[in-house]
Amino acid sequence: MIRVSSTQFTYNYKISLNNAYAEQAKLMEQADGNSIHRPSDDSVNYARYLKYGVAESENLQYQKNVKTAVSWMQNADAAEVLMSDIMATFKEKTDAAANSTNTEADMLAIGREMMSGIQQLVSLGNTQQGDNYVFGGQSVSVRPFELSMELADRGLTKTLDDKQSAFFFTNNSAVNKHNDDDLGILRQFLVMEYKDSTSGNTETAYLDTITGYIYSKDFVEEADSTGKSFLAKMARGEALDPDADSIGKIEVGDPSKEADHDISSGKFMVSQYFDERGVLKNEAVKTVTASSGILTGTSFEFKTISQPIVTYTGDEKHISMVKLNGAVDPTADTVNSTGQELFGADIFDNRLSGNGRPKADASGNMEYVAASGSAMINEMLTVYAMVNSGDKGQIWLDTDGVTISDKAHANLVTEEARIGARNQLYTSVTEMLDKQNENITRDLTDVSATDVAELAVQLMTQQTLYNLSLSMGSRILPQSLADYL
Repeated sequence: MIRVSSTQFTYNYKISLNNAYAEQAKLMEQADGNSIHRPSDDSVNYARYLKYGVAESENLQYQKNVKTAVSWMQNADAAEVLMSDIMATFKEKTDAAANSTNTEADMLAIGREMMSGIQQLVSLGNTQQGDNYVFGGQSVSVRPFELSMELADRGLTKTLDDKQSAFFFTNNSAVNKHNDDDLGILRQFLVMEYKDSTSGNTETAYLDTITGYIYSKDFVEEADSTGKSFLAKMARGEALDPDADSIGKIEVGDPSKEADHDISSGKFMVSQYFDERGVLKNEAVKTVTASSGILTGTSFEFKTISQPIVTYTGDEKHISMVKLNGAVDPTADTVNSTGQELFGADIFDNRLSGNGRPKADASGNMEYVAASGSAMINEMLTVYAMVNSGDKGQIWLDTDGVTISDKAHANLVTEEARIGARNQLYTSVTEMLDKQNENITRDLTDVSATDVAELAVQLMTQQTLYNLSLSMGSRILPQSLADYL
């Protein structure tokens, strides 16, 4: 009986002593400043600690995203500011070239300055952020813009000014009901020539590629005394009557129908004759025949101009850098400008041209988005080519050239403003993320940090109790049964 009691007494003492040591060791762990090392330490605060830890990791990643995005957009914005200055100068040179008092030497000098500006535009279009090209969409490793000085035959266009646009595209929405998304930033007709069967002279006509109607040059451009021009009709408050005002019509295809893309379909589409940059595909295939109207059966030949061409090899996709938690919004998180956004679309690569990249809309219908990414640069090169042509191009420069340079500059300024506003948004988010990080750090501290003063007191108390236990145990516990007896 005595032996059993002694064993039990010793066993209980050792359990108590080990518990005291474990408690002391647990307190010693907190000396690293963290009061929670395992879920059993404090299950509620440990759950909060994990949640705050995830929030801190997210916050740090968002901060990295924002810093990268801001750096990216600052580079893009700096390049776009310079582009805008170049285009503003280009506008001035276009106005100067339209002056009828210029000599041939004057026009050549203006042309050289224009080409120098375009070359700088192409160089700025290839701006890099590290090893990535800023304006190449998601094709960041591919040089996006290339200027070929080899001359190509590009389709000549009639670019409508504001009054012409209002008459042919706005006042008669039942005929031309498309918006900027479909048509791009320019309202244009294709320039064609035909031989007048009465006079035998070569005349100029304009093809509306959306409706297929063909208009005489006099109707579109002249304020003639007969009162038959578009200006005379506008003055009388009359809208466009395409059947009465046109000189012919061809049947136009539907870009959403694959069969219509083939020239053998008998339906016209820009892509059948010109690529997305406006370059004529086949010198031997450049005529259309009016299927109805006054000049039914008349053959019309597309007019071209020989000029350098810029090719864009990037894509139209955006780069997203998420800046806040919650649902991902690619529209709100985009940080780059693509070639399509910088230089818009024209008659050769808009959605209705047939040259766009195929893409299904929200309803599953096939549509074509702008493809070239270099539309306005190539339009500017057309202006340059007209300047080099001398006196022959001065009237065109005073109308089409001025409109092109103005619209190209306006489009770039709009994109510059968008990137600038997005840059400011990301910069303001930086301050918010910094404050969020402070709050998260404070929450982590509240649930996991050690109270140093309290810990010191507890450690000293536990150490004292442990030492007293050892001292007392050495006195009251027998070393052996003989000693106890």
